[in-house]
Amino acid sequence: MGIRCGFGSLAAVCAFALAAMSSAGATTLDDLKGYSIEVNVSLRFVWRTTEPRATVLNVHRRLYISQSGRIFDYADRAGGSFGEHEGDVVAPGAAASIGRNRMIAWTFENGSLVGISREVEGFTVRTVTVDPSRSSCTFVTILQPDPTTRRTVLTRLDGKQGEAVSQDTLSSVCTIRKGNIFATDQ
Repeated sequence: MGIRCGFGSLAAVCAFALAAMSSAGATTLDDLKGYSIEVNVSLRFVWRTTEPRATVLNVHRRLYISQSGRIFDYADRAGGSFGEHEGDVVAPGAAASIGRNRMIAWTFENGSLVGISREVEGFTVRTVTVDPSRSSCTFVTILQPDPTTRRTVLTRLDGKQGEAVSQDTLSSVCTIRKGNIFATDQ
């Protein structure tokens, strides 16, 4: 199963994402069916302004891979006095809208679950690598500039667009467990 690059300049990012992924994960998408992944990550962004300005974004992301292979992805994002909830259900290799003119595609490559979202300019690449025993996972998120403009422009939580000069991970905790994280009977 490969990444199908079906929207815009995503093809260039697909190549970058595949090159950046580690082969440390030995699981397949079928191995992850029926598992939930929970990620808490704190990211520091530096924005291009007259004087560089930094903000911190805290993200709580929950993923569930259903028995049919569909990926349920819900995230709560908060920064300063702003917050938002986004969510989608998507088949691997397909794209789904996640609001604010953004799309995301999830796929499984080289032992990692990879989510690529199209931004105003550029892309955000999220990589979840699960160990072969399915007892632990790691999460990495990177910004990939647009191949034409060489910029990464995001719509911030305050609704304004800004060019992200850099993104650093301040903390990241990833956990995996059997079962549906969204089920009320668990």
